[in-house]
Amino acid sequence: MVLKIIKYILYMKGISFIVRVRNEENIIEKCIRSLFNLTIPHEINIILHCCTDNTESIVKKLSEENTNINIYKYDKKISRPGYENLATDASSEHSIVKYYNYCFKTGKYFWLFKWDADFIASSGLIDFLNSKSWDYENARYIIQYKMKSTVSAENYLFCPFLHCTKNLFWEVIIYNSSSTKYILDEQYFIYHNSELDKVKSYWLDEPWYMTEDSDEARVVKKRIEQLTQDFGKEPVGMARALNPECDSFCINILNSKPNYVNIRS
Repeated sequence: MVLKIIKYILYMKGISFIVRVRNEENIIEKCIRSLFNLTIPHEINIILHCCTDNTESIVKKLSEENTNINIYKYDKKISRPGYENLATDASSEHSIVKYYNYCFKTGKYFWLFKWDADFIASSGLIDFLNSKSWDYENARYIIQYKMKSTVSAENYLFCPFLHCTKNLFWEVIIYNSSSTKYILDEQYFIYHNSELDKVKSYWLDEPWYMTEDSDEARVVKKRIEQLTQDFGKEPVGMARALNPECDSFCINILNSKPNYVNIRS
């Protein structure tokens, strides 16, 4: 708590952009460059996760151009959203929760922006951030993002961050219960260069629990086999935001409350 208070006093006017990246060579430069017109104190923390394409070299070149960029690595393969995340304990180094908490803890500023590797900032959003009018104590912002065929909104900018916890197929960010929620006008939006029918290449990779020789891997594999038997085969990339195909799986599992997995951490 003392550290959080010190960070708030020293860095209240700054934002740490937390960018989790895995094999995004086609969009990562455009994504990061869209933040280059920021004039407020900020940092762009890029966490490379098991990249096998040219993403790392692109990011390193960008960091030579912009000193606000910091590069980190998380080399443990993580369980993907869906059955894998559900079957993996939150405390595991393979869990999304562990990964997200590591990523957010790299931020030196008290304000954090969860910035996806396929996000592109609109000029309106950059203008809003540069205005510093967002800087309220204990606040979080709902920001609209636009895909080609879909418009939605989520909590992306927040102060302070407490931690992430597990919830079914995904991670959940926990905020102060007293935090104030603000909804940004639609002119301050994010371009989301992704579609529900777009399959990321690494979703087709063999999962970590099939290649790792450990008791944990065997437990996760057994749990996924049981989930498949009880609730049906999971489509590739099913557990994506706004994917209606995911709803029936969630409802069935929540109602059934299988005792062989931890739905929440």
